[in-house]
Amino acid sequence: MNINLSKKEIRAKMKSIRNNIPNRLEREKDIQSQLFAFLKKENIDRLAIYISFDSEFNTKGIIKYCLLNNIKIYIPKINKEDELDFYLFDGNYSSLIKNKFSILEPNDNSSTLDNNIKYMIIPGLACDKQGYRIGYGKGYYDKYIKKHDTYKIGLYFKEQILNYIPHNEDDLCYDTIFSN
Repeated sequence: MNINLSKKEIRAKMKSIRNNIPNRLEREKDIQSQLFAFLKKENIDRLAIYISFDSEFNTKGIIKYCLLNNIKIYIPKINKEDELDFYLFDGNYSSLIKNKFSILEPNDNSSTLDNNIKYMIIPGLACDKQGYRIGYGKGYYDKYIKKHDTYKIGLYFKEQILNYIPHNEDDLCYDTIFSN
């Protein structure tokens, strides 16, 4: 089986499915509640998270919760080496700029860089029951995870969880997935 072709086909199908998730707001709140209980149980005080765009799982409520509960938030920025760096985020969305993929990220004046964050919520189009994910195909998070010891968290609707996703040694596997 051609692993790249299979992933390409899965991406196209999963984008369509993700765009049409029923009862999205109610289900996002349920998944958020699971995540919040985990954050409390683990006594997490720093969390890396993506700024959602398009039909991704909406992270604004999570970011707001964390900031209100004194959990420092770090968001990704693609650096000059075409890799991810994570910067402290204070919740001011107007300070963010769109990158080459039209995803919001810290502006060039962001100063608090931290690439040693233990817990990270990682986006994806789909994952399988073993925890392997399909991202957008650029490998940014896969490359980051290879260099850093990070606990990987996924947030998915049940329609995005597949029995199996083709993967290789470079693909990351979630440590925990919250779903409904």
